[in-house]
Amino acid sequence: MSRKFLLLFGFASAVLAACTQDKMSEPSEEVTGEVFLTLNTEGMAPQSKAVVEVGVPKPEDLTVEIFKKTDLERVRLYRDTYNKAAGKSIKLNCADYTMSAFYGDSLAVGENRAYYEGCADFSLTPQNRTAQVEITAKVANVRVSVEYGDNLLYDYPEFYAKVRSETAGGRKKSAEFYQDEYKKKTFVPYGTLYFELYAKVDGQWKYFPARPVEPKRGDDVVFKVDTERLYGSQGINVTISQLDKKDKSYEVPATMLPQDSPEVSSGSLPELTEMVQGDPAKTGLRMDLVVDGNIKECWLNVSSDYLAALGVPERVDLASDRLTSRVKTALESVGLKWMDSMYGRRFAYVDFSGITKFISETTCNPDNLFSADFSIDIIDQRHNPGETDHEGTFASKTYSFVQGVPAPSVSVSGFENGGIEILEGTGVTYDGLKAKVVAKGRIAHCYLYVNSPYLREMGVPTRVDLCEPDSQVETLLRELGVDWPSDMSQLTEAEIDFSGLAAYMDRSMYSASKGETFATFNLLVENKVCLDDTKLNVSAPVGSFKYTLPSATVSTIQDYNVWAKKIYDFNVNLTKGNPNHLKLQYSTDNATWTDITENTTLSGTVLSCSKLTTESNTLYNIRAIYHNNPDLWIGFNSVTTEAEAQIPNSDFEDWVIKQFSYVKKTVDTGTGYRDWYVPTENWWAVNSKRTMPSETNGNFLEETQPYKVFPTVSYSVNNYCQGIKSAQIMTIGIGNISTGVSLEGGDKRVVAGEMFIGTADDNGNHSSDGHAFGSRPSKISFKYQYKSISSENFKAFVRITLGDRVVTKEFIGEHSSSWSTAVIDLTEDASYDVKGTPKATDIYISFLSTTSSSPAHEKKCSEEVAGKSYNLHRGSVLRIDDLQLIYE
Repeated sequence: MSRKFLLLFGFASAVLAACTQDKMSEPSEEVTGEVFLTLNTEGMAPQSKAVVEVGVPKPEDLTVEIFKKTDLERVRLYRDTYNKAAGKSIKLNCADYTMSAFYGDSLAVGENRAYYEGCADFSLTPQNRTAQVEITAKVANVRVSVEYGDNLLYDYPEFYAKVRSETAGGRKKSAEFYQDEYKKKTFVPYGTLYFELYAKVDGQWKYFPARPVEPKRGDDVVFKVDTERLYGSQGINVTISQLDKKDKSYEVPATMLPQDSPEVSSGSLPELTEMVQGDPAKTGLRMDLVVDGNIKECWLNVSSDYLAALGVPERVDLASDRLTSRVKTALESVGLKWMDSMYGRRFAYVDFSGITKFISETTCNPDNLFSADFSIDIIDQRHNPGETDHEGTFASKTYSFVQGVPAPSVSVSGFENGGIEILEGTGVTYDGLKAKVVAKGRIAHCYLYVNSPYLREMGVPTRVDLCEPDSQVETLLRELGVDWPSDMSQLTEAEIDFSGLAAYMDRSMYSASKGETFATFNLLVENKVCLDDTKLNVSAPVGSFKYTLPSATVSTIQDYNVWAKKIYDFNVNLTKGNPNHLKLQYSTDNATWTDITENTTLSGTVLSCSKLTTESNTLYNIRAIYHNNPDLWIGFNSVTTEAEAQIPNSDFEDWVIKQFSYVKKTVDTGTGYRDWYVPTENWWAVNSKRTMPSETNGNFLEETQPYKVFPTVSYSVNNYCQGIKSAQIMTIGIGNISTGVSLEGGDKRVVAGEMFIGTADDNGNHSSDGHAFGSRPSKISFKYQYKSISSENFKAFVRITLGDRVVTKEFIGEHSSSWSTAVIDLTEDASYDVKGTPKATDIYISFLSTTSSSPAHEKKCSEEVAGKSYNLHRGSVLRIDDLQLIYE
């Protein structure tokens, strides 16, 4: 039980005094006086605890307003703060008045949003022009709080309450109280209070609405909510404690806590269904109604001039047994169905499917189209023993059904494949070249779109409205042989006849400057009704009139048949004309054309070229031309030949010098460093780390004992073919003994040097082979010098990847003290340089210093590396320079 608080805030009285009429300078027909406001601070009303908590405004902050009492519209005659109004002369006519004093916002919601208000009536009469009015301002809104019981906290882990206030003027405000807000006290506007409890049950939010409460102004209302810990049933108690009212408890059986509102499942029912005559009817457009407390009322809201003309009211209770047969017949006649004896059921339905059938079978009348908006309001009945029924309401969305005017249609006859071809001077005539126009809403416009340089030159515009043509244009079109009804705008069907145009073309001549197409026609037809609806117009092609000309097609040149220096396999097939007058041409600037005569053959109507010699990286346009007439060329291919791509740094002039660190042990301990070399451009990799161990044993001096750690690949500045450097690939032996004259004992290895396109890991092994490459060379050449040990050979290996096809070639070289040239001819592979060869995707090249599986080596022999001389355990030495890819 909450405490009762006297919510009075008495702080001021206002004394109104009027002066005599003779003080008025210009008296009106009515008797007037002057009103003065003064503050009387005596008799302050006692303050409640609630007022102390929220604070009291200063009296001078109150706003004072005066209204004429008999004015129903309550036109305010005066308004100001009391601080400014005190002692001020206010002229008023003698009449009955109401004065109010207030502070705050009457519609505010919040913990400190108290609203203070007081008012009193007073009168000024010719006999009594002095009035004294005292106003005591009190808290005029309501403070609410919610107390949750232990059982509720135990049974429902997720819940909250909402208190809604609805004022006499219909203004609605609400405050929410979550389960941890047990100390929250919130002011809401004065009005009817509605308490709702929301709780989560089985993963779904449900609610219980309590009966409305009618508090007094200034009441401090506490809603105490708890459930009973019962087995087999469950209830809720809502206790309302407020000023001058006894405690009231409302018990609701477990079946009513929480309650589901009525539900509607609209399935696949769209919010807007548009139909025209002849459209297939739709099924499954049904609302399923699910009501926990049984259906009491099911109101069908109807907005439809069409149904209103049949006598259907705007609101019909489908669950009522007093539904008139006239209304029922009107609804059923347009296809609406619903469950009989709906009252008292938990489940029911309303089916709108039949409406679509009605629209589909109803002849279009543009002056009376079916249109209706429907929505459903369900009111359910819930029975609580010993209590009045509680009602829940659900309002569905609005669902609209509209009958539209069918879109206009254009049907064309007489045109084969959409066009007519004419050879001039043959006396040819045609009949039945017509376009039939149908517009259910009557023809508003029938636009004929004309695409013709011939007719444009004669004065025919690109668009003509055949319903309202210009007289001069109409005369010209009819002389050209186009005919149509002169009263088309009054019709729903009409025909436009183009047959006479063929006779005109027979008398005229083909002009190469204007092209083979004499004219192309299109129609745009609009209904007279609802012209702003895009569904009520149609654009359709009619047909074209062409002169008969030679024609041919050029085959598509496949991308893989376009190389750097050649294009394989293309042809032209003549479909109309004399093939002996046909030839192929190419152009690299689309201005100058050259006849193709090499590798060409004519077979029947097909002229082919098996191979065209080209320049690399060049755009080639290929076309066919008939009878040497440049106006009669037939479509062309545009292809760009491949570039003569080269391997970056193929002259081996650019190198990156890197440092390799290793650990020295035994006598000369510490960290040692050795330079090693890689060609730049990130294409080339080396296996140098195969002969560069991470640590050495024994005494090691970098300058005098380099044979213990040394790279396999480097460059030479004393031996090269051109430029100033060449790649130097050596077989290297390493050994970790102090004398340096034997490889026996300790860590020792002999490794053939390798330089290759790809990447190597930290141990000098291959981690990837090859690099992306899009060109297809015919040959690969390079310069080499080879110092062979024990008659060993070196190997150069090439691999071109072409999609799923791989072409490989290798070159085995012998000792050569002077610079020699090696050529690897890829075209020796019969599957490589032919039509149909796929595009290249990858290239791989490798140079190996020896092919021997047990390479020989010399001990501590002198060799130049990067301009310096070193004593090395080295075997055969291969130098490579001037690598080139050759395109033929």
